[in-house]
Amino acid sequence: MKKALLLCSLLLLTVSFSTSAQSLPPKREFRGAWIATVINLDWPSSPFLTPAAQRAELVRLLDELQTHHVNAVIFQVRSEADAMYPSTLEP
Repeated sequence: MKKALLLCSLLLLTVSFSTSAQSLPPKREFRGAWIATVINLDWPSSPFLTPAAQRAELVRLLDELQTHHVNAVIFQVRSEADAMYPSTLEP
């Protein structure tokens, strides 16, 4: 009986220490968002927008992500065998 009580006490003590260690928040946290550009899934909303309108829409999208405390953005720069930036390698 004493062995069972000792075993249960040790088990309870071990579980309580392990759960308290897990409740600590991580030192760094990755809160990311993927912005897809294929077939205008996330950005731009229409293929017919001017470059200035696309830029304004992207700034609004990034500002919204910032209000949600997103600290990483993965932006798809090659949507359909092209590039979202001036490039000599891609058309």
